[in-house]
Amino acid sequence: MKRWRATSRISLCDTLFLGFIIFISALPYVFALGFYRDDWAYELTLTQHKFQSARMMAGALISSDPNMRVRPVQAAYLVSGFKAFGLNPFPYHLLGTILLGFTVAALYFVLTEWSMQREVAAAISLVYGLLPQYSTDRFWIASQQATLSVLFALVGIYAMLRLTRPGEKRTWAWGITALSGLVLSFLSYEVMVGAVVAAVMAIGIQIARRTRNSAVRDTRAIEWVGGITCCLFIV
Repeated sequence: MKRWRATSRISLCDTLFLGFIIFISALPYVFALGFYRDDWAYELTLTQHKFQSARMMAGALISSDPNMRVRPVQAAYLVSGFKAFGLNPFPYHLLGTILLGFTVAALYFVLTEWSMQREVAAAISLVYGLLPQYSTDRFWIASQQATLSVLFALVGIYAMLRLTRPGEKRTWAWGITALSGLVLSFLSYEVMVGAVVAAVMAIGIQIARRTRNSAVRDTRAIEWVGGITCCLFIV
């Protein structure tokens, strides 16, 4: 128990450090950002329907952009943001920074759960959080669904890793979390489809190797991974 608490405390410190660095990296620009490109079109659509229900506002967004038919989470995210923040761009960008911080923390937990040394996992997560390739996610509200997609996918992958732990008793909880996270990722954006497929295959191979080298088959983990894989193909 003491060892588990010490490990949890170290992980918490690492994730707080990662989140702090992401927040510091956004300070030079986050207060000066506004709306850009597609942001204006989405905000105009939402403004025209602001007196309607959230469901009708989401329907108006989907009608204005057919791509949202396969990205309903993006529509829900934009409607929720408009309901909460209106036409003030700063809270949107602050929320985007917070989401990025959670994404970096989720990546750290996935890597450490995959038996990577915490120092290496923290370094990789930090580099990912500061990469310039996806800089549009930092100032373009209309692309924040990509961050949501990555975050949901990492939560789903982490939950899958947890349910495959030898002797894990909360397989139902982790299984439902895994399935929910991965489905929400797919319904947010398409960017993580390949990574999720690769992760599921890697987890399946890991289970197969462990089962082959053990006299006891972890049937619950096999059933959950197989079921989640089938559900993802349906989605």
